Amino acid sequence: MTGPDTGHPARTRITALMAASVIVAVSLVAAVNLAIPVLLASELRPSPAQLTWIVDAYVIVFACLLIPAGAAGDRYGRKGVLLTGLGVFAAGCLAAALAPGTGTLIAARALSGAGAALIMPSSLALTVGAHPAALRGRAVATWTAATGVAGVAGNLGGGLIMEYLP
Repeated sequence: MTGPDTGHPARTRITALMAASVIVAVSLVAAVNLAIPVLLASELRPSPAQLTWIVDAYVIVFACLLIPAGAAGDRYGRKGVLLTGLGVFAAGCLAAALAPGTGTLIAARALSGAGAALIMPSSLALTVGAHPAALRGRAVATWTAATGVAGVAGNLGGGLIMEYLP
């Protein structure tokens, strides 16, 4: 039973899933920085300007769409916006992995950034909504800690991928 005094019965699982979603979205910011030497040595051979856009397209779109994405969650439903964000994010990552050229890679990174923007506010809202008022501070702290862990996870995961997959 969900209620203002009890929260959602699966609130721990919801919090874990929302934290995982945030970790995936934020870790991609850090991971791409480790790929710069691999990108430079790849058949794409990006120019310095293209390399800047490959790195920054994700972050720029991500940052610019955070507030509109939060409004979309309020208007159309947070769960649907989260699921849409995860789908857009995954599509962008797949397109980036298969990109035949730098223009496609930049566009795919921007698409992933749009997905990440949809993930962030909806995951926080769903986390808060799953907890009773007395536990919301702890839930927000857990979600926030996940964003911090994401930087480490991005560097670690990106390093492992660059070491063992190229």
